[in-house]
Amino acid sequence: MRVAWLLSSFLVVALTPAWAAAQRDGTPHFWPADASPGTRGPTPEELLGFRFGASRRSIERACHRAGHDSKSVRDGGLLCNGTAAPRDLPAQVHLRFCDGRLCEARASIHASDARVATYARALRSLRGAFGAPPQRRLRVDHQCLAELVSGRSDACLIAEGSGVRHWWEVGGTEIFLALEHRPDGRRLEVAYRTAERLRAMSRTSD
Repeated sequence: MRVAWLLSSFLVVALTPAWAAAQRDGTPHFWPADASPGTRGPTPEELLGFRFGASRRSIERACHRAGHDSKSVRDGGLLCNGTAAPRDLPAQVHLRFCDGRLCEARASIHASDARVATYARALRSLRGAFGAPPQRRLRVDHQCLAELVSGRSDACLIAEGSGVRHWWEVGGTEIFLALEHRPDGRRLEVAYRTAERLRAMSRTSD
């Protein structure tokens, strides 16, 4: 299975039904010395129609061709209010650039679109491809975690900041999945960061 296909397709397959009918510390980009080295293999070429390594102008064009608006954000990145493929996925995509080339894409699905079943399907897809996530951060108890992972209910996410985050290291790059309760409601996020982006994040955190 090609990883490039997986990352876009698991979102399409796992997310479409949602709108169509022991804690490990550490920052998202820092892997503890005893962490699993992660999966070796091919790394994604694109996420939701946005191709990694493409210029900012190309990414803006992809956003606009899909019928969406884009705007520059304070961190130097670009925010597209939809996905390039498929065009009707109700997500905002935050795109960041390293030396003028796309090196991170982070898709956020808010409120009623971020169903717990959606998260559970996405987690199963990623586990099937890459195994159990080498790093995770829990802001829920284990009973709540069981409810979320099974896709039964997210009613336990009542406190602001409660939720779950997972990270996979794939050939020196990073895949991120989270379901959290934010001030504006539930938010499901998936992100991919290239090796260049992880190096830049490590430099700024040193």
